[in-house]
Amino acid sequence: MKKILLVAADGFSKTGVPAVFMNIVRNLSKRGFSFDIIYFDERFKYYYDEFCSFGGKAYLLQKQHKTVFLKKIARYISARHYFKKTLKVLTNNGPYIAVHCFNEYRSCSFLKAAAIANVPLRIYHCNNIVRIGGNIFNRLLMAKEKKQCLKYGTTFIGCSKKAIESAFGNLVNFTIVNNPYDDSEFQFTKESVFRHDKLRLVQTSGYCDGKNQLFSLDVIAELLKKTKNVEMNFIGMDISKKYRKKIDKKICKLNLNKNVFFYNFDIEQKPIFDKCNYFLFPSKSEAFGIVLIEAQACGLKCFASDETPTEVDVGGCVRLPLLQNPKKWADAIFNDFAASAKKQSYDCSAYKNEYILYKYINLYNSGGQEE
Repeated sequence: MKKILLVAADGFSKTGVPAVFMNIVRNLSKRGFSFDIIYFDERFKYYYDEFCSFGGKAYLLQKQHKTVFLKKIARYISARHYFKKTLKVLTNNGPYIAVHCFNEYRSCSFLKAAAIANVPLRIYHCNNIVRIGGNIFNRLLMAKEKKQCLKYGTTFIGCSKKAIESAFGNLVNFTIVNNPYDDSEFQFTKESVFRHDKLRLVQTSGYCDGKNQLFSLDVIAELLKKTKNVEMNFIGMDISKKYRKKIDKKICKLNLNKNVFFYNFDIEQKPIFDKCNYFLFPSKSEAFGIVLIEAQACGLKCFASDETPTEVDVGGCVRLPLLQNPKKWADAIFNDFAASAKKQSYDCSAYKNEYILYKYINLYNSGGQEE
């Protein structure tokens, strides 16, 4: 078996990166690969039991800081701790043919440890838009981390061109490996019918400022000025509890209690998609947005911000500027609804699971010989 060590900051939550690496583990464990993982957050364990069922080891690397001050500066002082712990994992449990990191610039400590341990394939995998910002100390640290990623990484991949270029521009040769969708769940079926009795929208994403649910509520309020039969369905989890409180407060302020419904992130999403007319996605920053592929696969037209990559438009995306006020978005949605719109089948085959998996197989096979 060819052993691969994954490094994932998001742990086992039901969010984008864990969904990506679990898809790899679930499918490639049957094809001559085995996976261990380093993770950092034990609060979310949606995929934990499933991961362990494939025989891999999960290493929690969480440095406990005793004071509030140390917790605040954890990013600045944890790099050496992570380097030493990772080197120990690699030395005691190898040989590994690859270390596959999903930690943006913080991947540097793990890539360095992999280089010291002579791991041949050291992957920087970008699934987010990376921006160097914050205070002067943070900017200096990120610049240093970026330099080390370039030094110790051997392979750079991104879920979109926009994502990987945000991290390194034209400094590296990179490969685009789009995130796949589950075509066994998300597909155009006889249940995928456009219902004209009510204007129903759905948004799938964690509740946080970046996903911009407050903007979605403003759009709903504008739509209610045009028709009283409007329903908004949010599917997600509390990424930011403060932001979730803002959502609840705004629902009360705009008197939307009877129009907005919440579903837990682990619900079966296809039935919700089937009853809805449109997918709403006013994201402020998006590296890919696999949920847009999932929605289009079910026949939903998507109204998304122009911050989403063009790759996710397979014919059913209307990309709108966030600079336009919510009324403009509501106008675009209602005009389509009033024109007796219909759901249609969009070709999402380029993002099917099997097609994407072969890219990972080829990538890992370039990393070393079998034990």
